[in-house]
Amino acid sequence: MAYKTFLGTVGNKLDLNGKYSVLPFEPIFHSKRNLSNYCTNFIRNDCENLFFENGECFDNIKDGADIDKISLTDYKNNIIKDVDRLCLERAIYKFALSGSKEDAFDVYLSFCEIFKPFGTNYSNSGVLSEVLAEHEMNASSLMMKHRDHYSHSVYVFMIGIAIFSQNEYIRNAFYDKYSSEEKDIRKKNAEFLRLWGLTSLFHDIGYPFEIAHQQIQGFFDKMKFHSKSLFVSYKSWNHNDDELKEPFKDDVVEFFSFNKSDLEYLYDYNEKCGLNMNYYIAAQLYNRLKENYYDNTDKSPNSIIDDIYKMLENRSGDSPKYMDHAYFSGIILLKTMLQNKKKMDSSDVDVLTAIIIHNSMFRFYFNKCKKPLNINYGQPLAYLLMLCDELQCWDRTAYGQNTRSEISPWDFDLTFHNGKIRAVYYYDESLFERTLLSKYYRNMISQSSKDDPNKKVYKFVDDIAKIVDLGENHTMLRVQPVFAFKKRHTGQFLSDTKYMDLYRLAIVLNGRYNKDIEVKYCFNNKEKNFSVDLSVDNIDILYSKDNEEFEKISEELVKKLEDDFEKLSLEFKLSNINQARAFASHLEKIKCFYTSRNVDYELLSDFSKKEIEQLAFLEHERWTQEKKEMGWQYGDFYLMKKEPNGVKPDNISELIGMYERVKYNKEVVIDKECDVRMLCRHHKDIVSIDKLSEEDILKDTEPLRCMVKLLNIIEGIQIYRR
Repeated sequence: MAYKTFLGTVGNKLDLNGKYSVLPFEPIFHSKRNLSNYCTNFIRNDCENLFFENGECFDNIKDGADIDKISLTDYKNNIIKDVDRLCLERAIYKFALSGSKEDAFDVYLSFCEIFKPFGTNYSNSGVLSEVLAEHEMNASSLMMKHRDHYSHSVYVFMIGIAIFSQNEYIRNAFYDKYSSEEKDIRKKNAEFLRLWGLTSLFHDIGYPFEIAHQQIQGFFDKMKFHSKSLFVSYKSWNHNDDELKEPFKDDVVEFFSFNKSDLEYLYDYNEKCGLNMNYYIAAQLYNRLKENYYDNTDKSPNSIIDDIYKMLENRSGDSPKYMDHAYFSGIILLKTMLQNKKKMDSSDVDVLTAIIIHNSMFRFYFNKCKKPLNINYGQPLAYLLMLCDELQCWDRTAYGQNTRSEISPWDFDLTFHNGKIRAVYYYDESLFERTLLSKYYRNMISQSSKDDPNKKVYKFVDDIAKIVDLGENHTMLRVQPVFAFKKRHTGQFLSDTKYMDLYRLAIVLNGRYNKDIEVKYCFNNKEKNFSVDLSVDNIDILYSKDNEEFEKISEELVKKLEDDFEKLSLEFKLSNINQARAFASHLEKIKCFYTSRNVDYELLSDFSKKEIEQLAFLEHERWTQEKKEMGWQYGDFYLMKKEPNGVKPDNISELIGMYERVKYNKEVVIDKECDVRMLCRHHKDIVSIDKLSEEDILKDTEPLRCMVKLLNIIEGIQIYRR
């Protein structure tokens, strides 16, 4: 708690009313559901100093003393990292309230920006989850059975955090496996968060492969054709791409941290490993499961690996009736790591193998001996993923033709007693009669066993216990279905598009804040310069196709905007994204909406003066609330005079001294490179809109006016009045 003590002391000195200068002392993100609170409390209280630089110096602070030991550089860098942590906490809280794909996006973005799972920021890694969301929304309606997996993966992420934080037995299994040498509990928790986030958030990214396969299958079934005569096959896709072949083949030992015992199982290594990923995966699966699932066999390791390899080959290339998305999720993750030159250690391989076996491979191939996976078998990621994946069956958008008519839970919560899970599933009371007959509900209540009519069974729990060990008599998990009136989702508006690229819209909105953007481009073998102010009148130069030269200018401008956006902190990236996202809500309140469909309403090219005034108020209220939630408050200390050779404080005491001089109307000239506003979390615009200047009000309205054109340019979307 030393860091909080330190920031509390600084907060007092800077007139922050004794508050934590970045995060309030008390969590502001409190939900009535335990699931959300377990997650936000874990990130807030158990993951302090997440990736701090020189973080140990904060641990030596006692009751706010010795703050001079903290350099201003460490203070600034660690504030940014702590704000990143708050962004993840806030994203989880917002998603828990809505369950929407838009709020799920913030969780993916926050995780990727903080942990950089593939060595890069969200712009490269986020495409994995975005493609899944796009395919599910646009393609899965042709399938007979299909539910959402984009928001589902975020729920799985949350359940895993809750279980880890409340179950000491599972927590210790992770510590023993991945951080047994680490003494700092916060670093242990950070490593769990990294590995679990990578496992849970990306465990279903291979679903587009299954969607394409099942669409053809569904067509053949409807037409009553012989389904084995034609099916989608990905026979060669598991082979390494040409551009990846050399690092995969020549550096495989270093790249994947192979040890000598691994190489013993990769027979014909020099010939085969560089050509087909399945050899590598087969060996790794065997290594992780051999002690508990191949301990009573006369087969040699090479023979077993060969069997696993053939099974993997069939899963991708010769599976007429079923395509295992989990296998492809693992392959996609592996290829992405290769493309980004991300060297893998054994924990990263555990992520891959956990994903690959989580769906059906473990249940129907490896677990022929009917021995569920125990948390002590050395694969805690696989254990937790299979458990949480089964528990998450509520609030899932139904896309499939048959799935849309199914009754399933609309909400969920859980509590723990001595680490044991008590899960509550909420069913819609208005559908009481239909729910009593539904498959989901009946599986959660006690029923007579088929083998012994006098014995009561809970099929939902029993099915989970077949794949993960829930203890004697399955006492680790108790499930309770209850009825409650369903709360209809708020925040859903007439504005509609199948898939809106909020990230790209946010990039352009941020670019607007640069008064003049200059780019260099080459046309007709000549180097040229182009400068533009991205005002409402000039915004349509982006993505221009008017002529070949303008197309080249547009391409360079977009690259420049993307580079500028990547330099932003996570907090400000999310702020731009939230500004784009709030547009639908703002439009609703002025009786407008946007859509990609042609509709018989008045087309809007710009807003009226009255509409602009309403939008300004709505956007300022949203921005002010966002700032307060992120620990900002009113203040104008940072507006002091700045010059190139002004004062540059070296430590906190000097910063506080400058503040006190400004407070008593003494002139201070500060170095122009010193970002005092970020250090103090002060902003002069956190006031009611009537106290803003016209220039400040324009900062709220101009981006919204730009959105009228941007939506049409980027997404082909028009805005209408109702």
